[in-house]
Amino acid sequence: MIRRILYYGSVILAGVAIGAGSVVALTSFSVVQGGIENGPWRTNALYGSADASPYLRTGVAIAGLFALRKEETVYYTASTDSDGDILDANCRYRLKGLPPDARWWSFTLYAADHFLVDNPDGIYSVAKTGALLGPDGGLEIVVSPDRQDGNWLPSTGAGPLFSITARLYHPSAGVYADLAGTPLPTIRKGDCL
Repeated sequence: MIRRILYYGSVILAGVAIGAGSVVALTSFSVVQGGIENGPWRTNALYGSADASPYLRTGVAIAGLFALRKEETVYYTASTDSDGDILDANCRYRLKGLPPDARWWSFTLYAADHFLVDNPDGIYSVAKTGALLGPDGGLEIVVSPDRQDGNWLPSTGAGPLFSITARLYHPSAGVYADLAGTPLPTIRKGDCL
């Protein structure tokens, strides 16, 4: 009788340990694990795909991407600058490059908790429909805690760390063909406050 109790007790404990381990793995899974690097930007070809693993689906749900079908949208996220340093909300950054090759796109700043950064200006993203382009057609976005002219994403209230997500809606076939080589803006660090 005692052997049976010990046996069933150990089976239950093993089940609880495996279950707890799975929960930890699912909830700590980064949406860019197993993904594709493109400079400071990261993506995963399986976002919005029926082939995505339960771990990737959980990571997408936790990070709040609400990923559309992969045939409709490509998501890139940067949590470092182009030199590989972690993005710091107390510093200024300049995103510079050509606008993404997509029917519509946006760049949105998120705090470390994956939520939009509450800011008094109510500015949460820079998008194709409102972005100011240079005379050469180039795109420049300044990310900083202090107000800037032009395309600006305020980092005030983001906490010490943040990320930027680029959403490319209905991108060109060239984007899908080369996720690692698609032209995306560089992210250069300026001064820190």
